[in-house]
Amino acid sequence: MDQGKVNVIVQYADFRHPIFPGVPALAELGETAEAKGVFKLLVSVAKVGRGYAAPPGVPTQTVEILRKAFQDMVADSAFKADTQKRGADLLPMSGKELAAYISGIAQTSPDIVQKARELIAAQ
Repeated sequence: MDQGKVNVIVQYADFRHPIFPGVPALAELGETAEAKGVFKLLVSVAKVGRGYAAPPGVPTQTVEILRKAFQDMVADSAFKADTQKRGADLLPMSGKELAAYISGIAQTSPDIVQKARELIAAQ
């Protein structure tokens, strides 16, 4: 990419990655609200796929301890240095942000879900 031999034209995401600020995310490309909803649903798996989860029924206090431990880890300078050394992305989302994102995706209308299924089936 540094040599200009690769041209990234779209990102399979619902947000623009900081290293590609000029490249649109797939979720931006829909021309209608329905298309944008389908694209957002399709890319949601990639966004949530990196999340950590606990089983239902975990006490609230325990969830808060786990969330704080995660936030402390991603803020740790040694952890950040290790991710850079490995060339890994570090775009953490807080537990509350992830829960809100998942809740929003779970509320996707049945029509959008059906359109996404049809699109996947057409592959």
